[in-house]
Amino acid sequence: MVSGVSGRTEGKTGPSGETARRTDPARVSPDDQTWEKLDSYAAHHVDELLIVDPEERRVHWLGLTGEGYQPRERSGLNELGPDELARRIDWPA
Repeated sequence: MVSGVSGRTEGKTGPSGETARRTDPARVSPDDQTWEKLDSYAAHHVDELLIVDPEERRVHWLGLTGEGYQPRERSGLNELGPDELARRIDWPA
């Protein structure tokens, strides 16, 4: 499983004055604990999580709400949604 994280970069703003965001993709081990760490990501104000699961050939895009992480149809960082991104990935055989 591969996870990516996007979050606030404190004190930084983009060209239109919006809060700057970043995406930090990471390769994680088969015994990954991304799903168990959602509270930790929320405590650090991570706005979005992108979780790519090559075994399931599925992409999970989650956004932080007042009630924790919820699935998103689109990222706040680009125009792709999880289904379209999954279709564009050249999945390993």
